[in-house]
Amino acid sequence: MDQQKIGMFFRTLREEKHLTQEQLAEIIGVSNRTVSRWENGRNIPDLSIMMQLSVFYGVRMDEIVNGKRESEDDKVDEREKNAILQLEKYYRGEKNKFSKYMMLLLLLGCLGALGYCLCNNPELRSSCIGIMAGTLVTAFLIHGIYLYTEEKMVCPGIALGEKVMPATYKDNWSGIGGYLKLREDGLSFVAHDLNWRKEDLHFPFSGIDDMYYGKTFGITNLIVIKSEGREYKFLLGKADRREVLDAWDQYGK
Repeated sequence: MDQQKIGMFFRTLREEKHLTQEQLAEIIGVSNRTVSRWENGRNIPDLSIMMQLSVFYGVRMDEIVNGKRESEDDKVDEREKNAILQLEKYYRGEKNKFSKYMMLLLLLGCLGALGYCLCNNPELRSSCIGIMAGTLVTAFLIHGIYLYTEEKMVCPGIALGEKVMPATYKDNWSGIGGYLKLREDGLSFVAHDLNWRKEDLHFPFSGIDDMYYGKTFGITNLIVIKSEGREYKFLLGKADRREVLDAWDQYGK
């Protein structure tokens, strides 16, 4: 997967819609810097935002992953599945990098502590203290950067007490990009498409029959809401899926 090629494709798609990075950032609900990092190939949106961009730009997931438009044929579904699998592999790899960095820092900290305990030389003991302090500061910085990059920007106009998360409403093979509002009394889905907003979906917890994880191509990346005999499927990030279900457990059951 070529991140530079994907970034250039994102830039082309945005320019075709005659949007600035600032305008796109406001529509999607992220920072200007985040859009810039996508288009420079330094970062890739998480899966839920990637699906929103796919719907917004009118391109398939496999086209985004390949960084170019492709003709449709009878293997489109297979290519879409492979694209999602590639993205899941990429996200796992990024998290593994973070884990490896933290393990390395932990090892350095342990070595510093061991040296401090075993060494009687004051100068060497001071060096060991420096290693432990430097390791601790670096670990906090890396952890802070990781949390910052994972943080999702709150969309404007959100009421106090609401949590907003990027989401895609899945209707068979089509999808509507937008965001879910999570409150103590329930959920609401608001679409980015102004023409679709007349059909915004509202789910008071008292009216939800059931809620559980769902899958796309065998990958758990959906929240399924059962209400009034219908199923509503929303593509969400992993942390957001967990938070929605935790809220359902706390307020809905």
